[in-house]
Amino acid sequence: MSDKLAWPRKGNKAFVSAAQGKSFQLNPFRFSLLLKPDTFKIAAEMVIEQCHEADRFRFRDELFFPVAYLYRHGLELLLKDIIYTGIHMNFFERDIVMEALANHNLAKLWNHAKKLLLDRWPTADQAPVKAVEAVINEYHQADPNGQVFRYDEDKNGRRHRHETLPENIAIDEMRKTMDGVFTFLDTTASCLRDDLSNMLDMANDSY
Repeated sequence: MSDKLAWPRKGNKAFVSAAQGKSFQLNPFRFSLLLKPDTFKIAAEMVIEQCHEADRFRFRDELFFPVAYLYRHGLELLLKDIIYTGIHMNFFERDIVMEALANHNLAKLWNHAKKLLLDRWPTADQAPVKAVEAVINEYHQADPNGQVFRYDEDKNGRRHRHETLPENIAIDEMRKTMDGVFTFLDTTASCLRDDLSNMLDMANDSY
């Protein structure tokens, strides 16, 4: 890594086509919105891995906030994905769930999503559902509106105090817990999309 201080120069652009070297390829035939929840999780994990490799990790404590936000945003997208699938399955009435979908309240999103999960798999082991609910509620208490991990202060200028969080947060435990939650929700969302696809196929075959 160069020690030379970066400085803006005339002609700089953030989004430049890459003729060579490393690049992000946004191929419209490969890029899918369904990848978004997982990509936020991957980004959080990449930061965690860099923290592990850093010689002076204790001086990068502020990186907790972008990591926590990336995980939170991925959770929000997964829950909304499940609810939207439920709408297309005619399980939810759109008007009833739109308030939750239009906002960032994880607890409300989870309450809707959980209804669909329990309806689709009523005899399944409830232990994973309860474990996921506990983590989602933990996240909701720490950041009830999706703004606490993003900004130092609320809209009224009051500094966020993060009183529900421990003084020292185990980074490996956080990653392991969130990996399990994402695996459960992503698998569930995928199964629901398969169910929806089967329902649509059956409806088309009936005509």
